[in-house]
Amino acid sequence: MSEIELVQCSRAGKEALQEPESEPQRKWLPESEPQRKWVALVSDAVLLGNEDDRAQEIVHGTDMLLELKDPPLPSYLLLHPRVSTNTRRTSSPLSAYVLAANNRSACILLQIVEGNRPDIFLCDTHRCTVTILPPLPSYLWSRPGIYIRPHLSIGLIADPYHRGHYVVAQLQPTTSFHNPNRLLCYSTAKHQWFALQITRQTAHLYNPLSENGVLAHDGRLWWVALAHGIFFCDPFTPVLQELRLRYLRLPADCHGYVALEPRIRTLIHQRRCVRPSEGQLRFVEIHGLAYDDVLVDAPANPTVRMWTLEDPERPDPWT
Repeated sequence: MSEIELVQCSRAGKEALQEPESEPQRKWLPESEPQRKWVALVSDAVLLGNEDDRAQEIVHGTDMLLELKDPPLPSYLLLHPRVSTNTRRTSSPLSAYVLAANNRSACILLQIVEGNRPDIFLCDTHRCTVTILPPLPSYLWSRPGIYIRPHLSIGLIADPYHRGHYVVAQLQPTTSFHNPNRLLCYSTAKHQWFALQITRQTAHLYNPLSENGVLAHDGRLWWVALAHGIFFCDPFTPVLQELRLRYLRLPADCHGYVALEPRIRTLIHQRRCVRPSEGQLRFVEIHGLAYDDVLVDAPANPTVRMWTLEDPERPDPWT
């Protein structure tokens, strides 16, 4: 499973869940409980059943509960049975996966998949409510290659033109010369889906799908592929300007491109991380561990190295 901003797939993850800019109508933290600087929120949300005692803890009129624990203990997003009931259409099993989170409002983007059919939800953790996004309209899903891909390349970013609103965006790359690359978006301000054509840099050969989460940082969305680099764009580029998908290489003095065999992919998730921290984007790697010989034990003295993204426009953007 991939790592995402504010949410770590492993039980050792960390990031801050912050108070909102204005006083919410209902807090998800009890008044007597101190505010935590960060929690390790597991990316697999828990779909409660009616027989689960924890479902009785969810206040009437709300849909969810954050079961918070002090790190390094894991915290969980718990969903009331009514949430999964609204999505169930067949007897296929359900799985719930946290895709992204907004670090100012603690709004969590959640995907519930039934079979191969995904539904996307926005969870307001201050009001403990869950809102399902509408399905794609026919004029979009009837186009070749446009559909919501489960668990892949979906990000959440605050709308700078509509306070308190967001845009959910999924990158829709294409391998066909006849179909353009697109950014599939949903605006909570406009309550509608739309697709933006996006121009992709041709100086690289990698498919711009995110295997390690999508981050919102500095007014842009960043698709992280820890094996070889990061793709980014400004989804709020004015209509008359070209929407460009840029490619950012990993630091030159890291291990560089890594092959994507399943065992090596697991090692990448364990040894690399990209996150916003103190207002800047950081890349962290456990250095001194080989990727080309996965059977060799780890060296006795590995080191943790961190690079900071200074300016993605510079020839050497990392320090």
